[in-house]
Amino acid sequence: GGDNNLSALTVSVGALNPTFAAGTLNYTVNVGSSVTSVTVSATKSDPNATMSGSVTAAPGQATGQATIPLSGAGSSTPVSITVTAPNGSQKTYTVIVNRASPASDNNLSALSVSPGSLSPNFNANVLNYTVNVGTGVASVTVSATKSDPAAVMSGSVAAGAGQASGQATIPLGGPGSSTPISISVTAPNGSQKTYTIIVNRAAPGGDNNLSSLSVTGETLSPSFVIE
Repeated sequence: GGDNNLSALTVSVGALNPTFAAGTLNYTVNVGSSVTSVTVSATKSDPNATMSGSVTAAPGQATGQATIPLSGAGSSTPVSITVTAPNGSQKTYTVIVNRASPASDNNLSALSVSPGSLSPNFNANVLNYTVNVGTGVASVTVSATKSDPAAVMSGSVAAGAGQASGQATIPLGGPGSSTPISISVTAPNGSQKTYTIIVNRAAPGGDNNLSSLSVTGETLSPSFVIE
């Protein structure tokens, strides 16, 4: 037979552009600066064809998979897969994986507050959050991780270049108050992004939390926490 097509092609991080089609041979994938490798999976339309190059699969093996190390941040890495049909005809698919330059990465990759939970849930592209805590909560611990460790985190939580994460205990205003927490991330090229968390401490009249909970002779699971 002359079937030298792939029936599927995927990359573990990022998405193929354009979307995979058997007749489309050239693709690009964009990944973050911290991604050092991607796993590429490819399936032959005809299991009896041969897959060679960056991903291999012998005749009779439908699918191949390989972990491809990427060049440094800011680079492009080509991934080439050749499908040879049983009759010898060949087709080569190429994926160019573009790894972002860290110079402009001013994102956080993680942000959390204890006690309490962020509203909305953390997303690197969302800059403003609120957290509601009980009237008895006098401070919160904020933890933040930079997407690029070479960036600088400043403000309520600090972490210098080379330090991925920072943590700080933030004292809150009195019951019924709102306390702003501001974290700025400055990329190596100087571009800056500021994340803000407003922590609302419940007023005594509106506090429907227990301040403690215990059962004589028993241990609570999980342990009691005011949120």
